[in-house]
Amino acid sequence: MIALEKDKKFLLGLCALIVAAAMVSVGVTLAAWPETRETNVVTIGNVKVNLIDEYEENDSVSPEVDIDKVVKVQNVGNTSCYVRVLVRRAWTKPGGSEIAEGLSADLIVPAVDNVNWTKGASPIDGQDGQMYDCYYYRSALPAGQTTEPLFENFKIDGSGGYDPEKYGGYVGHIYVYAQAVQSEYVTTDGENPTVTITDGKVTSWSSDLVFD
Repeated sequence: MIALEKDKKFLLGLCALIVAAAMVSVGVTLAAWPETRETNVVTIGNVKVNLIDEYEENDSVSPEVDIDKVVKVQNVGNTSCYVRVLVRRAWTKPGGSEIAEGLSADLIVPAVDNVNWTKGASPIDGQDGQMYDCYYYRSALPAGQTTEPLFENFKIDGSGGYDPEKYGGYVGHIYVYAQAVQSEYVTTDGENPTVTITDGKVTSWSSDLVFD
């Protein structure tokens, strides 16, 4: 039997990708002319997403048994946005937070929806027995809408490296992070697009999109 915990975090992304907000001023050439001024006002939309993680705690689970866990993202801001979700998987040793490097994070297997979500390059490299995956929602998410679930269940792979005698009591973790960027001001074409769309689906974001 394996103990399992869950954690969730959400990140609220605010896009500041307006390439140029033009400020136009008119020079005065004659003192007799009245001064004129024009200011272009640009309003940045409110980008805010809510990470929905529906999961009931289990003290212990068995390998190869589906465990319900629904992960999806709701756009609660006032503007359309692109969404991606980072999923970090890891094991810790019994009674502590030390990462169990000898037990592969690949043994924690979410049943990912590959129709509405695309797995892309992760902005974070996996290390120390942890696995970071990044999934991009297929298209811009309108204000007030919710994505299809990234996954609705997961399981522990009972093959390839899992030894219940050796690893019983180890704790598996799935950490989920949601990020969003305002879709109105990003570029999706040209030589260096901010958001890359392939065959009608978002496949990556530019490395210039950095979130703390």
